[in-house]
Amino acid sequence: MRCWSYFFLIAAMAAQTQTGEVTSHDEALTFQSSVNMVRVPVVVRDKAGHTVGGLQKSDFRLTDLGKPQEIAQFSLEGSAAAKPGERQTKPEIQGEPPADARPVAPTRFVAFVFDDVHLTTDELANVRVAALKHVEQGLPPQERVGILTLSGNVSLELTNDVAKFRETLAKIRAVALLEPETELQGFRLGPLELLAGPFETFQALKNDTVAAAVAPLPLVLAMTNDWRGYAPDRSVAARGGYAADFVPIMLGTTPFQDIHGELVAGFLELDKALNA
Repeated sequence: MRCWSYFFLIAAMAAQTQTGEVTSHDEALTFQSSVNMVRVPVVVRDKAGHTVGGLQKSDFRLTDLGKPQEIAQFSLEGSAAAKPGERQTKPEIQGEPPADARPVAPTRFVAFVFDDVHLTTDELANVRVAALKHVEQGLPPQERVGILTLSGNVSLELTNDVAKFRETLAKIRAVALLEPETELQGFRLGPLELLAGPFETFQALKNDTVAAAVAPLPLVLAMTNDWRGYAPDRSVAARGGYAADFVPIMLGTTPFQDIHGELVAGFLELDKALNA
């Protein structure tokens, strides 16, 4: 009987050991790991500010605190993406942006104003040279330039076309702007006298004319038969501004030197003739 007891005890222990081994094999070990992918967008420009396309992964080096890092993924986006075999090899032409360059919004505007009325031919030549120096190295992509002349004969709207700027600049010539003749009108009917001109005449000129006129009842009318801008009095002309300076230029003439004195003198000459 003892022998059987030992046998059953050993068998039970063997069965328990085998069951434990099976249980340990059923519980598989799990290891967790993660990778952080950091996206680094890059825009490459040349010294003129134009974007450079057709680049490859081998053209870049990535470091973190001075240690080289592997570039896991690389791709081109937008107009910088070039088709295989079309990497840029054509030399750039000065003044012309590369074909893959994205348009840049203009933020700087330069207008060159030339006094072709008062400057001599030699003086204008020096001014043209100075203007050419501004564009001799080309224009930044965000800049636009334009040309205006006092005579109004030559002008160029704001542009980034350097060739057109040079072409327009070469057309500027010194001109002799003749002083336009201005017609004044006078009419006498009994004591009433009407004196008129094509200006928006300031009240001080009218007052001076009426005070010095011979006619018993002189009246000064404005803007008759034409319009030649403003006729400011001496105080307004001395201050300058819209009426005295800008309006004559917009009409293609230079500001009046003494419209107050000249216009009053013209009206009084008419008054004298009507009352002779």
